[in-house]
Amino acid sequence: MSVDLSLFEQQGCKVDTGYDLDVLQQIFDDQHSHSGSAPGSFGGALPAPPTQAKLTKQAAYFYCYYMWIHKGIHPKWKEAWTMPKFPSLKMSERTFDRRVLPIGIALKQMNYIEYDRRLDEYNHAPHFADRVTSIVDTMPVKVPAPTSYRLRKLLWNPKYGCCVLKIQVGITLKGEIVLWTGPHLGVTADKVIWDSTFDLHPLEDWELWLPGLAH
Repeated sequence: MSVDLSLFEQQGCKVDTGYDLDVLQQIFDDQHSHSGSAPGSFGGALPAPPTQAKLTKQAAYFYCYYMWIHKGIHPKWKEAWTMPKFPSLKMSERTFDRRVLPIGIALKQMNYIEYDRRLDEYNHAPHFADRVTSIVDTMPVKVPAPTSYRLRKLLWNPKYGCCVLKIQVGITLKGEIVLWTGPHLGVTADKVIWDSTFDLHPLEDWELWLPGLAH
């Protein structure tokens, strides 16, 4: 059971959400019945819609969540939420809080990252045939500069010349994500992030990772 997300397009999925339609459709199809849960329950985190019509409305709210992330639309801007092919959607702050945000919370609780994938017997490369299993570094997420000087100091990063939050990512030699931590304050050194999150990525006695220079 699924819903065609093209029903909710305003100017096209890429413009609306930042995702190509086939990609967002795949995300919805994978996650709304995650791990064999009832359709529309998002892994059992939300009540399952009892009818196809209710599931379609749930899919519309899913689409709205990605619109909100991409465009930052305020729930009060009712005209900005209008869907020409799905006019029954009516947005309000109450609807946003009760229907849209819970989907985002449910999505956040789903974890597709398998840390043990780094130990796969085929996770090797020509120059790292034995002990090296993964590569780790941080990446910035640019954020608006806060009006508070104290907050700006916590987020300002001279390397990027702006305020950022950092995400620490580890990938295998096959390119699979096995570690994701954050967000971390932009002022925090990569090595401090690695050390402070070590309980989340314990290593085998023989194991090595390739770090970024700041690690």
